[in-house]
Amino acid sequence: MMLFEDNFLSELTLVTPKIDDSGDILFATYYQFGDLFNIYAAPNDSRNELMTYDTTVNNLKKINKKTKQNWFIPDRELMMHMYTMRNVGDFINTFVIDEREQSDFYISHYYWTSTKYSSSSSNRVYSVDFTDGDKIMLRQNARVLNHRLCRIKKEIYV
Repeated sequence: MMLFEDNFLSELTLVTPKIDDSGDILFATYYQFGDLFNIYAAPNDSRNELMTYDTTVNNLKKINKKTKQNWFIPDRELMMHMYTMRNVGDFINTFVIDEREQSDFYISHYYWTSTKYSSSSSNRVYSVDFTDGDKIMLRQNARVLNHRLCRIKKEIYV
Protein backbone atom coordinates (compact mmCIF):
# COMPACT_ATOMS: atom_id res chain seq x y z
CA MET A 1 0.00 0.00 0.00
CA MET A 2 1.46 3.30 -1.04
CA LEU A 3 0.72 6.05 1.42
CA PHE A 4 1.18 8.88 -1.03
CA GLU A 5 0.40 9.51 -4.67
CA ASP A 6 3.21 8.87 -7.15
CA ASN A 7 4.16 12.55 -7.39
CA PHE A 8 4.40 13.04 -3.62
CA LEU A 9 8.09 12.41 -3.20
CA SER A 10 9.09 14.91 -5.88
CA GLU A 11 7.52 17.57 -3.60
CA LEU A 12 9.25 16.28 -0.48
CA THR A 13 11.87 18.49 1.16
CA LEU A 14 14.33 16.76 3.47
CA VAL A 15 15.46 18.68 6.54
CA THR A 16 18.20 17.95 9.05
CA PRO A 17 16.60 15.43 11.44
CA LYS A 18 15.75 17.28 14.65
CA ILE A 19 13.87 16.20 17.78
CA ASP A 20 10.91 18.53 18.34
CA ASP A 21 8.89 19.35 21.47
CA SER A 22 6.86 16.14 21.11
CA GLY A 23 10.03 14.01 21.26
CA ASP A 24 9.64 12.85 17.64
CA ILE A 25 12.18 13.52 14.90
CA LEU A 26 11.16 15.94 12.15
CA PHE A 27 12.97 14.94 8.94
CA ALA A 28 10.89 16.08 5.97
CA THR A 29 8.21 18.52 4.89
CA TYR A 30 5.90 18.86 1.92
CA TYR A 31 3.20 21.15 0.63
CA GLN A 32 -0.14 19.88 -0.61
CA PHE A 33 -2.95 22.19 -1.75
CA GLY A 34 -1.15 25.14 -0.16
CA ASP A 35 -0.83 23.49 3.28
CA LEU A 36 2.47 22.59 4.93
CA PHE A 37 2.85 19.09 6.36
CA ASN A 38 5.73 17.84 8.50
CA ILE A 39 6.84 14.21 8.49
CA TYR A 40 8.11 12.84 11.79
CA ALA A 41 9.80 9.58 12.67
CA ALA A 42 9.58 7.95 16.07
CA PRO A 43 12.78 8.70 18.03
CA ASN A 44 13.79 5.04 17.96
CA ASP A 45 12.67 1.67 16.69
CA SER A 46 9.28 0.52 17.91
CA ARG A 47 10.52 -2.69 19.45
CA ASN A 48 13.73 -4.60 19.63
CA GLU A 49 12.19 -7.97 18.90
CA LEU A 50 11.71 -10.03 15.78
CA MET A 51 8.33 -9.50 14.12
CA THR A 52 6.66 -10.64 10.96
CA TYR A 53 5.07 -7.99 8.77
CA ASP A 54 1.56 -8.88 9.97
CA THR A 55 2.64 -8.71 13.62
CA THR A 56 4.19 -5.30 12.91
CA VAL A 57 0.91 -4.06 11.39
CA ASN A 58 -1.08 -5.38 14.36
CA ASN A 59 1.37 -3.72 16.76
CA LEU A 60 0.93 -0.45 14.84
CA LYS A 61 -2.85 -0.63 15.27
CA LYS A 62 -2.41 -1.05 19.04
CA ILE A 63 0.00 1.89 19.21
CA ASN A 64 -2.42 4.13 17.29
CA LYS A 65 -5.32 3.13 19.53
CA LYS A 66 -3.28 3.76 22.67
CA THR A 67 -1.68 7.06 21.57
CA LYS A 68 -4.64 8.39 19.53
CA GLN A 69 -2.18 9.32 16.78
CA ASN A 70 -1.86 8.19 13.17
CA TRP A 71 1.48 6.44 13.02
CA PHE A 72 2.25 4.45 9.87
CA ILE A 73 4.91 2.18 8.44
CA PRO A 74 6.74 4.28 5.85
CA ASP A 75 6.71 3.25 2.22
CA ARG A 76 9.91 2.17 0.47
CA GLU A 77 10.84 5.65 -0.78
CA LEU A 78 10.35 7.34 2.59
CA MET A 79 12.36 4.60 4.34
CA MET A 80 15.16 5.13 1.80
CA HIS A 81 15.21 8.81 2.75
CA MET A 82 15.60 7.78 6.39
CA TYR A 83 18.40 5.39 5.41
CA THR A 84 20.15 8.19 3.50
CA MET A 85 19.95 10.46 6.55
CA ARG A 86 20.66 7.80 9.20
CA ASN A 87 23.95 9.51 10.20
CA VAL A 88 22.64 13.09 10.14
CA GLY A 89 21.33 15.26 12.99
CA ASP A 90 19.14 13.57 15.59
CA PHE A 91 18.91 10.35 13.53
CA ILE A 92 22.51 9.50 14.50
CA ASN A 93 22.71 6.26 16.52
CA THR A 94 18.93 5.70 16.53
CA PHE A 95 18.74 2.89 13.95
CA VAL A 96 19.52 -0.62 15.19
CA ILE A 97 22.04 -2.51 13.09
CA ASP A 98 22.17 -5.98 14.58
CA GLU A 99 24.88 -8.14 13.08
CA ARG A 100 23.68 -11.43 14.56
CA GLU A 101 23.73 -14.42 12.25
CA GLN A 102 20.88 -14.39 9.75
CA SER A 103 18.70 -17.21 8.60
CA ASP A 104 15.91 -17.50 6.04
CA PHE A 105 13.27 -16.31 8.53
CA TYR A 106 15.39 -14.01 10.70
CA ILE A 107 16.62 -10.77 9.20
CA SER A 108 18.38 -8.59 11.75
CA HIS A 109 19.30 -5.33 10.00
CA TYR A 110 16.35 -4.77 7.67
CA TYR A 111 13.45 -2.39 8.21
CA TRP A 112 9.92 -3.17 7.07
CA THR A 113 8.25 -0.78 4.63
CA SER A 114 4.56 -0.61 3.70
CA THR A 115 5.33 -1.20 0.00
CA LYS A 116 4.04 -4.57 -1.08
CA TYR A 117 5.38 -6.40 -4.11
CA SER A 118 3.02 -5.76 -7.02
CA SER A 119 2.36 -9.39 -7.97
CA SER A 120 -1.18 -10.33 -6.96
CA SER A 121 -0.08 -13.81 -5.89
CA SER A 122 2.82 -12.55 -3.79
CA ASN A 123 2.98 -12.29 -0.04
CA ARG A 124 6.13 -10.19 -0.17
CA VAL A 125 6.88 -6.76 1.22
CA TYR A 126 9.87 -4.56 0.47
CA SER A 127 12.35 -3.90 3.22
CA VAL A 128 15.48 -1.75 3.41
CA ASP A 129 18.84 -3.09 4.57
CA PHE A 130 20.34 -0.45 6.86
CA THR A 131 23.88 -1.75 6.40
CA ASP A 132 24.04 -0.89 2.69
CA GLY A 133 20.69 0.56 1.52
CA ASP A 134 19.63 -2.47 -0.52
CA LYS A 135 15.89 -2.81 -1.07
CA ILE A 136 14.75 -6.41 -1.11
CA MET A 137 11.46 -8.24 -1.04
CA LEU A 138 10.87 -10.41 2.01
CA ARG A 139 8.09 -12.87 2.68
CA GLN A 140 5.58 -11.42 5.12
CA ASN A 141 6.33 -14.31 7.48
CA ALA A 142 10.04 -13.42 7.67
CA ARG A 143 10.95 -12.18 11.12
CA VAL A 144 12.55 -8.75 10.90
CA LEU A 145 14.06 -7.06 13.93
CA ASN A 146 13.24 -3.45 13.09
CA HIS A 147 10.54 -1.04 12.10
CA ARG A 148 10.44 2.72 12.46
CA LEU A 149 7.07 4.39 12.54
CA CYS A 150 6.28 7.79 11.04
CA ARG A 151 3.48 10.31 11.31
CA ILE A 152 2.42 13.38 9.38
CA LYS A 153 1.25 16.59 11.00
CA LYS A 154 -0.40 19.47 9.20
CA GLU A 155 1.06 22.73 10.40
CA ILE A 156 -1.48 25.24 11.67
CA TYR A 157 -0.60 28.90 11.36
CA VAL A 158 -1.99 31.34 13.88
